[in-house]
Amino acid sequence: MKCKFHPEALAEFESASDYYHQISENLEARFIDEFRQIEGNLENHSHYGHPADSCRRRLNFKKFPYHLIYEIFPDHLGIFAIRHNHQDTQDYDDRSW
Repeated sequence: MKCKFHPEALAEFESASDYYHQISENLEARFIDEFRQIEGNLENHSHYGHPADSCRRRLNFKKFPYHLIYEIFPDHLGIFAIRHNHQDTQDYDDRSW
């Protein structure tokens, strides 16, 4: 199943990527690589993450202090948020498809 990004989730990903780019291009590349690996795992195993609330799931990055929030729809996986682990994860509730 293909992943689709909420516009705010895409902006969060770009912001995190830019942050790591400012530190090191290599670090940014590692962040992007880990995200692509997570995305591929999700597309093949949609229940890979653990429940975040009644309908959405959370999947943690392994090497970076980030996680993503997603929901399984009949025709795609909706990625609603890509967050640093110390951010409040509940303010994505108003995001919809």
